[in-house]
Amino acid sequence: MTPKASIRTAVRSACPDFRLFLGFYLFLALAHWLLPLGWGDDKVFQAVAAGKTLPEFLHGSARLLSDALTYLFSRWHFLWRLSNPLVLTAFGFLLSRTIPYERTPKRTLALLGLSLFPAMAAVDAGFIATTLNYLWPAACALAALLPLRCRLRGQRPPRWGSFLGVLAIPYAVQMQQGGAALFCALAAGSVCCLVRRRRPLFPAVQALLCGAGLLYQYYASTAGAHSRLARETARYFPDFPALGIPQKLELGWYATWQGLAAEFRFAGLAFLAFTVFLAVLAFRRKLALPLRLAALIPPAAAVTAGIWNLLRPFAVHYRMGKAAYTFHPVQDGLFLLLGIGAAGIAAALAQSKPRRREVLAILAAGFGSRMILGFSPTVWASGYRTFFLLFLAMLAVSMMLLETKGGSAHGLDERAAGRD
Repeated sequence: MTPKASIRTAVRSACPDFRLFLGFYLFLALAHWLLPLGWGDDKVFQAVAAGKTLPEFLHGSARLLSDALTYLFSRWHFLWRLSNPLVLTAFGFLLSRTIPYERTPKRTLALLGLSLFPAMAAVDAGFIATTLNYLWPAACALAALLPLRCRLRGQRPPRWGSFLGVLAIPYAVQMQQGGAALFCALAAGSVCCLVRRRRPLFPAVQALLCGAGLLYQYYASTAGAHSRLARETARYFPDFPALGIPQKLELGWYATWQGLAAEFRFAGLAFLAFTVFLAVLAFRRKLALPLRLAALIPPAAAVTAGIWNLLRPFAVHYRMGKAAYTFHPVQDGLFLLLGIGAAGIAAALAQSKPRRREVLAILAAGFGSRMILGFSPTVWASGYRTFFLLFLAMLAVSMMLLETKGGSAHGLDERAAGRD
């Protein structure tokens, strides 16, 4: 066998749908040269980077890696246009290998297309700023989870996968939301490996590295009188230090649901599409009549809340202004019922107990990744990009619920592993 033929065989073995991902990359590579980069935070960083050296730009930064790339790409846009399609394609590939769904070319293509919504649509801070701080860390987090995924499936991770799993952690924690989710996943995975007697040392070391990175992020953002936290508090939420933990939890809860069920914007439209998908699937699966009728309630409630908010606003709209804390017990109760209804329908659609637990865990993790913004003074000002992981959670659950009748999480993973 010639070297060229052996390389082709190795590529097909590692990625049977190589042509699909190649076409996806070529489409992205062309589209990136058409994207405008002179707006939002990109415009601000471009002006700042033009008059500073890299050490000056990084002075006082809590996210050295992503801010260094921000400086580099703000000065030379073509570097971002060349590199981001590669990262976006890698993100789609890793996502397709992480989500346990029945892998077919059509469904993988649908997954890639839908992944563009959180990655490139909710870029309310500019393309460069949002992708470097959300898409790139998420791709690194998925790469860090590859060795754990292999161990949980009883496989030995390849050396390159283990090396990549460690190397990706420093950038993954650049997004604190994703870093917190990654730490929880690695810690839980270490326990699972210990219970199943599958060598928990490596994921435990990864969890420790991830935790150390998060502690550094926290220290770097809070140290000194002119810390990032102090600056953001003074600008966005002056009364934030006076809030207790219960108030911050309620703040994160309400702010998350305001975006999901009280506004016809990116987050609201994504949640509405998710609940409509659940309702359609409930009728197609011919669930019991009460469940089918119950599946209609979440999308109807989301539409009603959005219209009501347009006619008689009940949601808080601080945007970039100085926020103040207000307790919303009635809305919180209604949002709780809406959340239980949507999660309950998703669980009812799962066709096995393991899949049901996975669905609920993923939805809870996605919602928690946005709710944690209640502990940040930018809870209102950070925009819809902070729903990034929640969007991915809803996408993952949607793909998982499309399994064939009688399929199980383990069975789908095994069949996927066979095709890999």
